[in-house]
Amino acid sequence: QSHTDTEVIMAAYDAWGVRCVDRFHGMFAFAIWDRRRKELYVARDRMGVKPLYYHAAGASFAFASRPRALFAILPSLSREMDAQALRLYLESGYITAPHSIYASIRKLPPAHSMLVSAAGIADALFIELQVRLGVRHHTSGAVFQHGKVVQRGRFSSKNHVMSSCGWFRSP
Repeated sequence: QSHTDTEVIMAAYDAWGVRCVDRFHGMFAFAIWDRRRKELYVARDRMGVKPLYYHAAGASFAFASRPRALFAILPSLSREMDAQALRLYLESGYITAPHSIYASIRKLPPAHSMLVSAAGIADALFIELQVRLGVRHHTSGAVFQHGKVVQRGRFSSKNHVMSSCGWFRSP
């Protein structure tokens, strides 16, 4: 055991299943194939620092950290531009998830996970943070998308830096 990011994530998944992300701090985007359940579990960090793009069509599902990787593994994937994503970019200077600039590729939103199985795709917000005022070394804030608060909480730069190693905390 070397305690690499991968080993830590796998140990956490073995111990807590899909709720493992509740214990992670920092930046991550990962996918785990669960052989027993025959489903793929995909998750992205709370702040959306690590990107996770995907393409789902019929019985196929592909994911990558960049759209160009999806085009490399799926050469026939359409490169048609998503008009709504372009509008978002022109209005705000960035494209919010689940959109990407390509109509055939979606982006998993921050603090979301997905279960992909023969039954389909289930997308879920995995954490809802509470704002706590008066805590030292933390900042309180909110993440907005399309004028709606999608995440509130206290954010710690210390936890963010430490967790780039894939650490998690027990309850």
